[in-house]
Amino acid sequence: MSFTNVDQAECQSYFVEYLTQANASPSFQAYKQRSYQSLGDIVGKHVLEVGCGVGYDVFNLARIVGPEGHVTGVDLSETLLSKAREQAATGSLPCSFEQASIESLPFEDHTFDACRIDRVLIHVPDPAQALEEVLRVLRPGGVLVVLEGDFDSLAIAHPDQELTQTMTSLWSSLYLHGHIGKELSSLVQRAGFAEVVSEEYKLEFLNPDFAESFLGFRDGVQAAISTGAVHPLKAALWWADIRKLSREGQFAAALTGYGVRGVKQ
Repeated sequence: MSFTNVDQAECQSYFVEYLTQANASPSFQAYKQRSYQSLGDIVGKHVLEVGCGVGYDVFNLARIVGPEGHVTGVDLSETLLSKAREQAATGSLPCSFEQASIESLPFEDHTFDACRIDRVLIHVPDPAQALEEVLRVLRPGGVLVVLEGDFDSLAIAHPDQELTQTMTSLWSSLYLHGHIGKELSSLVQRAGFAEVVSEEYKLEFLNPDFAESFLGFRDGVQAAISTGAVHPLKAALWWADIRKLSREGQFAAALTGYGVRGVKQ
């Protein structure tokens, strides 16, 4: 699943539902709340949320900055932004939305006090360039908080762990930068940010339907078959076991995520 072409997708509602499920996940809520705190004191500040989707994090941040502040959400998808604007119109939170790419932000230098980027760089062709662009629009002393998962760390409960490890070893290849989480701190430093600190968090998946969407199970199985890493029959049996665990309420998977904070000098 790629968020780089939502507006051209056949089933755009799939992406909206995916973001809704992610926002409702307890482990996602935990790291999101932590990331808001990592931005520091943003009351009355101007904050940028890159890759805002349907706006859940923008609304949460807008409640924190209060009426004297403002949160701007940007996203590539006009489909997702229309949902965000529709929701924003029902209230009076200090926020707005613009269609834009992280690699070419439509803002002047030194516009924002803080920026948050959540699960975006994994899809971006040049994450280093993207972070340099964020650095440009931040004011001196501005704070960046960026969060990404590491698909090399994927663990799935399954009776055949040897086969499961063979399967999960291919998961990073499903994304442009599937292992970017553990490289994130270095990327932020090289982009020119100072006072860089990194923190690990755990994403847990107990809802099999959401896990199937977020982790791309079908794509993972297909990759295992197409690369020749796993025989089609073995892959089919592995998938059947996953579905059986799901029906019995025993499905579980986990992924390590990384949150990195940096400051513009």
